[in-house]
Amino acid sequence: MITLTKLLGIDEKDIDQYKIHFAIGDKSNNRTEPLTAYRNNTFKEWQERQSKKNFERTYILSLIYYKTDQWLFGGVYKSKGCHKKGDKYYYDTELLDIQQDLIGRVIVEYKKSFRQSYPLLETCYSGSYC
Repeated sequence: MITLTKLLGIDEKDIDQYKIHFAIGDKSNNRTEPLTAYRNNTFKEWQERQSKKNFERTYILSLIYYKTDQWLFGGVYKSKGCHKKGDKYYYDTELLDIQQDLIGRVIVEYKKSFRQSYPLLETCYSGSYC
């Protein structure tokens, strides 16, 4: 089995520059689900709107909830800044050319046993969280 970091070519010395985004929708807030946003080619914009400052790292590794323990690879983004408007935070992100051909084509098997949707990559990488 190949790990996602190996598949994406993320060097172990750089993992502290990444956050993982486990994109899970919340039907209670009348917001489009992330998988629907992906299918509508609006996932980047969907992800850029946050209720908190969730992406305070250089890179965002996006995984979109597909079904139990399965996540669709949504790309690697560079966070280029953030501004607050009302009670929301809006990020300026850039989709990077890191395995773009695999976006929407790779399913990652991962049993997410914690509530947090924005863990640090090194936390999951070390196995202390996952």
